[in-house]
Amino acid sequence: MADVLRQRSQLGTDAYGLVLANPIGARDELDRDLHDRVLTAGLAAAEAAGVHGKDVTPFLLDFFHRETNGASLAANVALVLNNARLAAEVAAEFCTA
Repeated sequence: MADVLRQRSQLGTDAYGLVLANPIGARDELDRDLHDRVLTAGLAAAEAAGVHGKDVTPFLLDFFHRETNGASLAANVALVLNNARLAAEVAAEFCTA
């Protein structure tokens, strides 16, 4: 990734966004069936409550937290920490050349 960033800079295309996908680790993710059930129920609950637009995300985060007894929060924390680790590794490698 650091090489990609360097090449973009040399080509003058570094003004555009770049996405680095970093999926959650298998040991940290929610059970997929649980996730799908809670998501379906959460979307239905949001619709029933008239929640739309930017309010859907906080509604679903709270719904997931309650319905998974906090397991979704633990998964999200693991994801954030893993993303921060990867970002630091890429930044350190980018700065070394």
